[in-house]
Amino acid sequence: MFINDLDGSENTDLLHCEAEKVSKELIEKLGVEKVKKLLEVIVV
Repeated sequence: MFINDLDGSENTDLLHCEAEKVSKELIEKLGVEKVKKLLEVIVV
């Protein structure tokens, strides 16, 4: 999904909903500790 504008429009809400869904799925499949480690690598 491509989001062209992140200025508070409805696309931002869609992005947050999708991010929350993906986060929950990752935690269910990998566990909290593995997700934390993955995020550490991605954010750095």
